[in-house]
Amino acid sequence: MSNNEQAVNLEPETPIQRTIRRIKEEPLVPIGTLATCVALVMAAANLQKGNSKTMNYWLRARVVFQGLTIGAVVGGTYYYGRAGSQVQAKKEEEARREEFERYKEKMAFEERLKEAENTQRMEDAAEETKKGPFGVWGGSSSSSASPASPSEGSISSSAKGGFWSLLGWGGSSSNKE
Repeated sequence: MSNNEQAVNLEPETPIQRTIRRIKEEPLVPIGTLATCVALVMAAANLQKGNSKTMNYWLRARVVFQGLTIGAVVGGTYYYGRAGSQVQAKKEEEARREEFERYKEKMAFEERLKEAENTQRMEDAAEETKKGPFGVWGGSSSSSASPASPSEGSISSSAKGGFWSLLGWGGSSSNKE
């Protein structure tokens, strides 16, 4: 996991955790702050001793360290801000790609669904033409594929209800004769 990609944490971040995270993200800032503080303390100590040359040296050092620290803050903000926006742009591009893939998959599914519906319609039409005048059992009476039926008239009258109505187990009340 890089500095910019942080794990999603459901608990709030404590001040100590936040400080540690920020030190890891931009290590030059705390180093510069520490160096600035050391230079200021050394200048104050030399002021008490009366060493004006050394005090001026430490005051100049403090200014330099403070400038470097501000440069680290600005540079870190620029770098991490830019890197963060690059990471965000990558995530957005990946999301667009995934959305496009889902769209392509949806379109392919719809195409397959249309083909299946057309095939079903064609099969239904073919089945209707196979039924012929005798309903469920098939075309002409000379067809070898149709089973022999004892009374073809009774089959055609109850064929509207389907197979189960032929056995007397289903169908509407209008099929019962």
